[in-house]
Amino acid sequence: MNQSIVCIYTFDLNAGVTAEQLLQSSAKVDSLLLKTEGFVYRSMTRTDAGRWQDIIYWQSEQACANSKSLEATPTFDEFMTLIDTKSVSFTKAAIHSQVYPEMNAA
Repeated sequence: MNQSIVCIYTFDLNAGVTAEQLLQSSAKVDSLLLKTEGFVYRSMTRTDAGRWQDIIYWQSEQACANSKSLEATPTFDEFMTLIDTKSVSFTKAAIHSQVYPEMNAA
């Protein structure tokens, strides 16, 4: 059985970078993710403390691992120039329960 995975990257922006700049660059990353096998869902959040979270859901551990190839693209490089890389923390977890409105449509 394939286990669905969520990856959560928490980070701060580099000095002078605006939320608008981040979200514009993030939309370009979205275009890559939408073409990536095993990609399910992505959201960008900002905590009350002002830290950003990039939350990505994958169909499996293998899909998550395969996504590392995106790091070699100019689009990903552009996105990373906006982030204070020293502030990045990463959490990966197996999904054991989930619900969303489309699940009731069947």
